[in-house]
Amino acid sequence: MKKYGPVKSLEDKKAPRLLELDALRGLAALGVLLFHYSYNQPGIKPDAQFRAGAASVDLFFMISGFVTLFSTKYSMRPKDYLLNRFSRLFPTYWLCVGCTSVVMVFNEPARFDLLNSLANMSMLQTFMGVEDLDGSYWTLQIELLFYVWILSMCYLGIIKNIERAGLVTLVGIVLFHMMRHSYPGVYSFVQHKFSITNHFPLFLSGILFYQIHQKGYSFKYSFLLLMSLGAALYCHDKGGRTMYLLSFEQHALIIVTFHLIFALMLKGKLAFLKESWLISLGHISYSLYLLHQYIGLSIIRLLRSGTVIPVWLAILLASGCIVFLAYLVTVYVEVPILKLLRYRLRSPIRADLSPNNIKPEIGELL
Repeated sequence: MKKYGPVKSLEDKKAPRLLELDALRGLAALGVLLFHYSYNQPGIKPDAQFRAGAASVDLFFMISGFVTLFSTKYSMRPKDYLLNRFSRLFPTYWLCVGCTSVVMVFNEPARFDLLNSLANMSMLQTFMGVEDLDGSYWTLQIELLFYVWILSMCYLGIIKNIERAGLVTLVGIVLFHMMRHSYPGVYSFVQHKFSITNHFPLFLSGILFYQIHQKGYSFKYSFLLLMSLGAALYCHDKGGRTMYLLSFEQHALIIVTFHLIFALMLKGKLAFLKESWLISLGHISYSLYLLHQYIGLSIIRLLRSGTVIPVWLAILLASGCIVFLAYLVTVYVEVPILKLLRYRLRSPIRADLSPNNIKPEIGELL
């Protein structure tokens, strides 16, 4: 089958950071923030609520599929991959859970539960039947399940043929949904505890775009992309949260747009996104995502209680506070700990592995 060479615009091995991905992460984080701050907010009419922002997590999942496969390039051994993911996710997450807990103690002392907060520290609270401390944490369980899937590919030694494994998994998930009436109890349990079944096609799309970035377009990758896109559309009404906020047509338009954005990025057509403020927003997106919902909404309520501050001004001020807090967490906690842990905990896999040379990898999101 005819292949077209690797995408030259993103092929510079000496500068692996894809700044477009950083910008897209920043925009996705901003979309989620605006959705949470405008949805059901007193003073904002329903047609002015930014419901489309709820689908920004779909872009997060696609980016995660892309950059996670990138990270296996430097950590092919399961141990290295595990330490890579641990150092990326947990230290920052623990700090943000702590920050949210402190705010809850002062804001809603009757609601705060120490055991709940401790359970949330594990990032496995859904499996324990414990409520998320912050509503945005639900995506983290899905990310963890995806990492487990990638880790199993590493253990089985088939990471280099991941698109085949992805296709088998995709077909299995679609069949699982299609036959759901045959096992309603099992289906309900799996959907609640393993909701990656609604979102795996998006991760696979990200993986396929990374393969195209590395190996060039081919009929095989184009066909697989159409399959993953079709499966993502099929899963719209299978239990994902977006089904309650957007119609199928609205959600489909957004998902197709995200795929087109990735295609344009690989063609080098998104250079206009390389704005410093967007890239900076992408750098703090993980902390921003973890901190924005409960703390940000608490700030908005505080600003509007007993005052005449317009709702959009309150949202703007709360957003500024959260961005600043996320910046502090990223610069003074996330990046230093990330560099230190990757130097201290994992075996050297590159000749230049030292505390000063280790940098957070491209577009690593949650």
